[in-house]
Amino acid sequence: MKGIRLLLKNAFKSAGKNKSQIIGLSLLVMLVSLVVAVLAATSTRVADAYKNLSITSNIRDIVLDVDLNNEIKKDADPDNKWDDLSYFNLDKDLIDEKLFYQQYIMNQIALKNDLDVSFTEARLISGLKGKNGNIKLKAISKINHNEKNGVDKLVISKGRVFNGSEKEVVIGDSFAKENNIQIGDIVRINSDKYGEDLLVKNTKGNSQEITDLNNSIKNKSAKEILNDAKYENLVWFEVVGIGSSVDFTTPLIDQTTVMPNIKNEVLMYMDPSWMGYKSTEYNFRNKNSQDEFYKRTISTYAVQSAKVVVSSETDREAYFSIKSKNQTNSQVITNLNQEYKKFINVKREVNYFYALNDPLYKFSARVSTFNTIMIGYNTMATALIVVIILIAGFTTILTTKKQVELQSRQIGCLKSLGYKKREVVNNFIAIPLIVSILGSLLGWIISIFIETVIVNVFSNYFNIGFYGFKFNIIAFALSIFAVWIALTALAFIIGYWTIRLPALTLLKGGDDKIINKFSIYIKSLSSKRSFSPRLRAALLTTSLGKLAGVSATMLLSATMISTTVIAPKVMKDNMTATFNGMNYENMVEYTQPIANNPWSFYKTYNPNFDSESQGWGQYNNSSNLLIRDSGSGNDTTGNNSINSEGWAKGWTAYPLLENAQSNKAKDKINWEQVIEELKNGLISPYYYTYDIAEKNVFFWTEFSYLNWKNMSTKLLQNLDRAEIPTGIIGGIAGSTALEQLQGQWPDYRQLINQDLKNLVNKEISENLIQYSTLMLRIYSKYINGLKLSYNSSVLNNDGTLNITNTKKKMNSIFKANKNSVSEYWHSDIKDATEIMQLANSDLTASFLWKNNDNWIDPLDISQNNLKEFNEVQLKNLNTALTLWFGSVLDGRLGTAILQTTYTRSPYFVQEYMKQAIENETNYNITFNLVPYDNSQDEIGTMLNSTFKTLKNKSESAKIYGINQDSNLVSLYDKNNNNIKELLFKKNDQKNTPIIINQSMYKKMNKGVGETIKLDILREMLQNKDNKNINILDDTNGIKYGHNITSSGRNSINFDDEMRTQSTYGYYTNSGLYSDNSDWKASRGGVGSSTIGGINIAAKYANQATEPIDIYTSYKNGEISIANDNILDKEFEIVGIQNGYGQPQGWISNNDANNILEYNQVKELNFKNWFAREYPEGNPLYTFDGFKDEELKGFIKEVIDGTKNYSDFIDKVNNSDENSAWRNMNQLYENLFPIFNYKYSPEKEILDLSKGFSVSHKFADFSSIGLNGNYTMIEEDCEDNENSFYEENNKCMVIDPNNFNEGYGVGTLSTMLPKEQTRQILGQVTDLVNMIMIMFITIAVIVSATIILLTTSLIIYENKQFIATMKTLGYSNPYVVRQILGMYIAPILIMYVIGFIIGWYIFVFIADFLAMNTAWVLPVSFSIWIPFGVFGIIAAIYIATFAIGWSNIQKINPLEALKDKD
Repeated sequence: MKGIRLLLKNAFKSAGKNKSQIIGLSLLVMLVSLVVAVLAATSTRVADAYKNLSITSNIRDIVLDVDLNNEIKKDADPDNKWDDLSYFNLDKDLIDEKLFYQQYIMNQIALKNDLDVSFTEARLISGLKGKNGNIKLKAISKINHNEKNGVDKLVISKGRVFNGSEKEVVIGDSFAKENNIQIGDIVRINSDKYGEDLLVKNTKGNSQEITDLNNSIKNKSAKEILNDAKYENLVWFEVVGIGSSVDFTTPLIDQTTVMPNIKNEVLMYMDPSWMGYKSTEYNFRNKNSQDEFYKRTISTYAVQSAKVVVSSETDREAYFSIKSKNQTNSQVITNLNQEYKKFINVKREVNYFYALNDPLYKFSARVSTFNTIMIGYNTMATALIVVIILIAGFTTILTTKKQVELQSRQIGCLKSLGYKKREVVNNFIAIPLIVSILGSLLGWIISIFIETVIVNVFSNYFNIGFYGFKFNIIAFALSIFAVWIALTALAFIIGYWTIRLPALTLLKGGDDKIINKFSIYIKSLSSKRSFSPRLRAALLTTSLGKLAGVSATMLLSATMISTTVIAPKVMKDNMTATFNGMNYENMVEYTQPIANNPWSFYKTYNPNFDSESQGWGQYNNSSNLLIRDSGSGNDTTGNNSINSEGWAKGWTAYPLLENAQSNKAKDKINWEQVIEELKNGLISPYYYTYDIAEKNVFFWTEFSYLNWKNMSTKLLQNLDRAEIPTGIIGGIAGSTALEQLQGQWPDYRQLINQDLKNLVNKEISENLIQYSTLMLRIYSKYINGLKLSYNSSVLNNDGTLNITNTKKKMNSIFKANKNSVSEYWHSDIKDATEIMQLANSDLTASFLWKNNDNWIDPLDISQNNLKEFNEVQLKNLNTALTLWFGSVLDGRLGTAILQTTYTRSPYFVQEYMKQAIENETNYNITFNLVPYDNSQDEIGTMLNSTFKTLKNKSESAKIYGINQDSNLVSLYDKNNNNIKELLFKKNDQKNTPIIINQSMYKKMNKGVGETIKLDILREMLQNKDNKNINILDDTNGIKYGHNITSSGRNSINFDDEMRTQSTYGYYTNSGLYSDNSDWKASRGGVGSSTIGGINIAAKYANQATEPIDIYTSYKNGEISIANDNILDKEFEIVGIQNGYGQPQGWISNNDANNILEYNQVKELNFKNWFAREYPEGNPLYTFDGFKDEELKGFIKEVIDGTKNYSDFIDKVNNSDENSAWRNMNQLYENLFPIFNYKYSPEKEILDLSKGFSVSHKFADFSSIGLNGNYTMIEEDCEDNENSFYEENNKCMVIDPNNFNEGYGVGTLSTMLPKEQTRQILGQVTDLVNMIMIMFITIAVIVSATIILLTTSLIIYENKQFIATMKTLGYSNPYVVRQILGMYIAPILIMYVIGFIIGWYIFVFIADFLAMNTAWVLPVSFSIWIPFGVFGIIAAIYIATFAIGWSNIQKINPLEALKDKD
């Protein structure tokens, strides 16, 4: 035993002489230990966290992608009646709403196939800011149809889940961590008057309002703040939990998101009611067994009640998560798909159901990316470990072998003394033990910091509640033991290999070296050369093993370094190449118009035209203007009798002449200015707004059809100047006007028709508080909304309230009769000053209530206060609130329309409206009207297409139609040739010429001159036989409006006058509502334009708030909107644009219009609308620039049908530059453009900041067609926890027989600001650069370590030789060159080979990405790349050379030449 101790002592003493070897090996072991420790930590903290989330959240097996554009009709297919397809009956009637139908169908399928199902809707909201800049917010709601078995459920990691009846949300884990969001914080969904920061507590400002808010945040709880009347109407929520769901593991916000960004993208989970869902529990009863039934929650979508809304329908997504209790395979998915398609009556080949990781599902990456990344991460880390272990092993072999050789005489002596091999070999365990402990300890210490960094990196891209750090002592001990065992085993093997020699041989000290044939050959090559080459050859033959190791290491390092140097360069190039030729700052795509529906196309106004300075938008009160409106009296008085003269006193937004021949609009409006501005593209937004009649029976009917109209805030503010007529006819019609307009106001309708009606004939004393609560709710909501004012007609001269006039304005439900609520307030009050004090300030119309001797702000009254008041106090309060309601909100046309528009608008539009009204500016709420400045913007027609890649994979591409004079798109190839002109060359090409970008070229591998096939996606209106409606058939196809017959009461007269857009009849064949004196109590009505023979407008204006013919026909399936894709459309590639990014292409705009058949719309619009507006008697032909008799006659021929648009264009092309023909064409182009996208050099998105537009696909621009409506009914709750609200065991639920879905859609489809794309690419580039830096660091450490170790060994091995050379007078530089110079050639050779391998590896990776992902990278060779790689390698070698120089200088010749013994 004592001998063993001495051997061990000698081993550690010898190890101390090899510090460089210990340091080098320790570094390698440190790398192994570091990577292993990090890999283990991420497995525990990351992978296990995901596994737990998957189990708890109940990850789906299948997903059903809900197409929100699918209009589902019950029993639309007579061969597949729903009753025949269903296995279960419902205990209640179905509600005719598409998302309700979706849930009903899915629950039928789920119950039949034993599936668990949950429904998810997510909405994308922009416009907020956070600590890292602009924020994108994804609002997510989930409906678990079976609460016990939800799929893709929300999992709370901190706090609790939200309460559906409270304003509460749960924030995504990673975003909350990154942005330090705490439980109890208040967050906003949209920017508001207080600020735009997501966290309300970060609100900044010096106003008193903001000061009060910040004080409230400091001193009150979140619930108290949210229930405060000042803030309860704001879309603010309390954060009650932090959590995530497995379906958003990778939180890809939308389809354009390449990589998630937790810093700026927040997931916010909320109750479905905030998105407009009303939940009800239904019993599904088995048809074959009535005792078998299942309770399932189904929700109805009512857009009117939604608080969290989006600017575009494309910002909504919906899907069903499905969990199967049986095995899932492709056949199961196919069967589900077929069954579902039968329900929704889809006969084309289309997939709705996808397996969990099916890449064909557009958001499959949300659940598949994590596993893919983890597999790649583990593979990369494992490969790295293997490489480092191999290098460490090789180095251990070298160092142990050298140690054995140096101690061979000691070993020989020990063997001679009788020591056994296993005892002698203990002499070599010191270095492995020391290296294992030092390296492992250092690796684990560093890993503590590295793993935190890596987990944080994962947190930046995955929404998972990752586990915290926990030191694993067992794993640490095992890693040291494993490394020690591995290194010791190598040392033992080498030791045994040497010890096997006879003791006599060992005692010689290994001086006799065997020279093999290869060494002899190497020496022979320099045998005739000078001394120095022969010396290097001799040294080389003794160092071949080390040289091989250095060469292999250098090859590996050169390959890794080359790849990691190329990658950042390519990513930087991609940042530039993505925007090559894109000279715009943002691009807006609009909801695609339907080619056989001319009412679905857009018109424009110029947002940068300061039209107010030119007389627009003034609504001049002193003009004595007579506007067009046949429901009024004679030319001068405008009384209330019905008269076909058609003039009424009123106001217009058009510019007026000071001196006109009459006060009629046709003379008073400055029409020459209007036409000149229209011709030049200076189109005021007021051009499309309404006129206002001062006192008129029928003018309100103009609001019954809203297409191509602008409900600007200026118009809405001025509407209250119109008086409701009195008298027999006026009173009836005026009442009708109010009923129609107030009936479209959701809050008003809810209060009058439901809430207050439920209190009629109830016990007064028991319901006084309920009445107070209802009226206080209205007061607090509207006092904090738009700026309000008291109706001037109800105020006395001293500013107090005139009770008599106020009561006249009130709805009948407040007045004394048997079916009213008059007993809840003092309806016989004479003097309002006894109980209220008005405050008609610049801010709003509020009041103070007198309670005994105290004046109280109603906003300060809480529910607890109400319970403390006695009956007298409650009645007094109710009286004050009722009088306020009657004097501010009730009985006012303007207020009714203004509040209707406001309450139905998305929240961000509401804020724009409030700002405009408070700042006395204008905001445009439009219908099919969008901002476009023809002096800088460019519009065109875009094709949505799909194509097949080389791997036969289907991918999408945008094909943009551009004009020849486009400045915002430059098309150059890689040789910098301008290729845009190739799109407009007249030739005999059979196929449409197209230019594609590099991304599309690389995916298809199709070059110039080759033909490609694209599938063009489009929608068309179809009849009940599933045939496209023929736009050229004016009987059963499309019947345009604009009947211009100059005689008869139901005609629109353009023959001797110009008219405002307020009285244009795009929706009717025989007059307008406002031109037509016939109403429901009389005769006639208007003849509507038609689609497929179906009226698009109501016959009478007072029926416009009821479902009209086109709406009913659409719901019944008599007409539909269907995909009618153009398959295999052939294009010929004429150029390849040197740009990257998403696959896209360009064609001429004319070709784009022809492909989508928009050219027909352009021709028919000219004939049926434009030409009819300017018949030969129109004043237009007296204006400068339009005085042309031939033109006048030609337009008459167009109206008569003997000439067409093509004839007109021929005339235009053959006319002079500034001719009347060209002016007429320019006027037409500006008033009837054809487009579906816009390029703009503006960074500001004017489509939101200047106005907001709504569209409709089947031309129903009535109130119901756009917004829908519904009524609530009272029924027993039956322990239903999902009812809308519950009171006295009664629940208010949607009446299935009175539910009408709104089909209005946001005109804005997609916004693509370049700055946003730059940020995304920058984020990806930063991540790639970080990974590359990590690889370069490892490569440099490994390379430097190996070279240093081998250099150290060579110097130590040749110590006596060096000493001899130095004794003989050779200089240190000479000695260094001889010993280390032999590595230069192998290093250079390995560098060249490694660089070539690294380059082709990167090219392979880039090609793989191009074929299998959205990434197509611009890989191009630059001359500096190989020099950059060489520079890094040279730096390593120079450092090694310097260290070698230092070591050689330290050698003492006298000591080195002593006897080895």
